[in-house]
Amino acid sequence: ACWVRLRVTGVTRNLTPQAHAHDREAGWSPDGRRVAFISDRSGDEAIYLVSQEGGEAKQLSNGKRGRINAPSWSPDSQQLAFIDHQGTLVVVDLTGKEREVVRNPYAQINDYSWSPDSAWLAYTQPTESGIPAIFLWSRSSGESKLASDPFFVSFSPSFSPDGQYLYYISDREFAPQIGSFEWNYVVDR
Repeated sequence: ACWVRLRVTGVTRNLTPQAHAHDREAGWSPDGRRVAFISDRSGDEAIYLVSQEGGEAKQLSNGKRGRINAPSWSPDSQQLAFIDHQGTLVVVDLTGKEREVVRNPYAQINDYSWSPDSAWLAYTQPTESGIPAIFLWSRSSGESKLASDPFFVSFSPSFSPDGQYLYYISDREFAPQIGSFEWNYVVDR
């Protein structure tokens, strides 16, 4: 069951009084009108929406993706991004239309971030060489483009509050080390 405390001085209400379902990862929409959560009440995991006032929950995603995780609201409260067990990053809108952003069968995509205007979704995905890099997915075109240098490990994208900059962490030091495989000791060069 998803429990939500409405105000510090308000009451706590059960928004999903289902005894037969596992409801998890609840999150408020940025406009404060809805709560999204993952549930297996249909037999398969899917994202559901419920009004912050309570009522019947509406199934949003199609429920055919196996285990899903980490739903993230777009700032305009119109879409949610989530990942499935096959390494697919998916965006679903409030009508239930799903769009696959990218599929990575080798590693789970676990960090992504919406731009403040909800037009872009930044995410970390390994390049063909296996090095994690930052990509930008355009909501309007549905296409992704590389946004970081593919020769350096980059991760944890985040937009500035005004949306003008994309920040991320990157490993940018070339300091080769000889390890135990080569010489049985490490030399700090």
